[in-house]
Amino acid sequence: MKKSYNIIFGVLAVIFTAFYFILVYKFTINIPIVDDFSAIQDFLLKFVQSPSLKEKFDAIFSQFGVHRILFARLMVLFVYVFSGGINYSAYILIGNILMLGMAFFMYRTVTNKKLAGICLLLLVLVFFNGQNMETSTWAMVGIANAGILFIAMASMYCLLNTKKNLFYFGLILSVATIFSNGGGMFIIPPVAIGLYLQNRKKTMLSFLGIAMIFVFLFFCDYTKHERISIGLIDIIKNIPVLFSNFLIFIGLNFWIPSYKILSFLAGLFCISVYIGGIRKKWYKNDLLIYAFLTFYFLSAIAASISWLSTGVEGALRYRIYCSPIIILTLFLIINNIRNLPGYIYMLPLFFIVFNLFSTFLYAQKEQKKMEWKMKSAYNWHYKGTGLATFSVSGEENHLREVEKLGWYHMPEYNLSNYASTISSYDYHSTPNNTEDVSYQIESITESGDYLLIEGWGFLNNKSMNFSNIFIGLTNQEQSYIVSTFAEKRYDLKTLDIPLDRIENCGFFAVIDKKSIAPGTYQIVISIKRTFEFNRYYNEKTKENIIIPEA
Repeated sequence: MKKSYNIIFGVLAVIFTAFYFILVYKFTINIPIVDDFSAIQDFLLKFVQSPSLKEKFDAIFSQFGVHRILFARLMVLFVYVFSGGINYSAYILIGNILMLGMAFFMYRTVTNKKLAGICLLLLVLVFFNGQNMETSTWAMVGIANAGILFIAMASMYCLLNTKKNLFYFGLILSVATIFSNGGGMFIIPPVAIGLYLQNRKKTMLSFLGIAMIFVFLFFCDYTKHERISIGLIDIIKNIPVLFSNFLIFIGLNFWIPSYKILSFLAGLFCISVYIGGIRKKWYKNDLLIYAFLTFYFLSAIAASISWLSTGVEGALRYRIYCSPIIILTLFLIINNIRNLPGYIYMLPLFFIVFNLFSTFLYAQKEQKKMEWKMKSAYNWHYKGTGLATFSVSGEENHLREVEKLGWYHMPEYNLSNYASTISSYDYHSTPNNTEDVSYQIESITESGDYLLIEGWGFLNNKSMNFSNIFIGLTNQEQSYIVSTFAEKRYDLKTLDIPLDRIENCGFFAVIDKKSIAPGTYQIVISIKRTFEFNRYYNEKTKENIIIPEA
């Protein structure tokens, strides 16, 4: 390939990486979400307030869920030392910088320098896209998941390097990997196999001995968690389901609920290249790629088992594990197949389209919803304002304590930041699609000049993939259409409906009453599918609201 092409692809890679980080900056919010309370606030309180070194040590290495999260806790302490408190935006930034580090190690596996530009662009477009935006602005997911993957890759890179000093550094990182996530133990098989293939058998035995000691220490005082309650018999009974989950998980970058076959085929492609490469002994020249892929495939097996009890929503937050599999599989092909057909050069074009579309599709559709809920719950419990739309799951004491210590303060609560876009829309000449829409209005609440409507809605006979929900307000004189925030509603699985109906079927609207003419309005649920450009599916509800005179 001409050198100028590599330069062009390199420039595009920089542009798309910058675009991704601009979105991360835009959607980063300095508030705790779910695991952030216990993993960050509770930990830091225990560590700082512990009177002895032993208790501080125990706080760092204590079990969290099924894991011990050493690296994430060290990052929390790092931020605390330099800022004197808790800063979720800083954790999010660290997590995304670690993703850049992962990209560095993946790019180091490219040996076909003629196609280095294409490889770099492919890496950026697959890795830094909207699919990963769902969790890359969530503090604990960033420093925990990106953290474990980064130190695992760094550890394998150093351990399989023949330089002695790097090996010792890699050994330290391998211990950190084991104690930073239960899945960190999956680095042991690929490293042991790699050292054996390098004919470093004494080093391999030393590594295994040290690794086993730390695995033993990992399980000292370990308490079985409900997430690992699946027994061996259940696993054997569900082997076909587990295999399907395994392949779908590998291809989660292509996840569309009603088209799971796309994820399945992507996973089948990756595992086929991996196995085919072993038969052709590609690992002799691409040992590092095989070490990385083996680690990721073992992680995917664990995720597929967990999937049996947690459901797909539990797997989707680990999509960051799947992107490197696709990237490294493509690199394996590019490194080993000479005289590649011309369509290989079109791959970046495909991924450019994929990147742009998925980024806009997945770039925090429900971020404002989560932000609103956390702030509202905080204000309701502590200041008597806000709305009780959300529970902070018994973590109020953590918030109260860190506020007293001056470590963290919830950002200002201002309803105008969440106000919906309102425009005129003629519902009188639009058909009512009673048979097409299921819905529920769960709450209608007033707060000063604002009206808040929350609920869910989905199409009965059509997929909700690439769809948006609007609220309509209509009477004989006026009609308005109102934008909403989206929310995943996996709790609706009890309705026994397909998954593609309930992903992002939740809605939440903050309506400025001053933007609506006084009167009584009937509420309408309006659903618009992305590719049906001028059509709305409308369901006029039984609920009415009254907008009084100013």
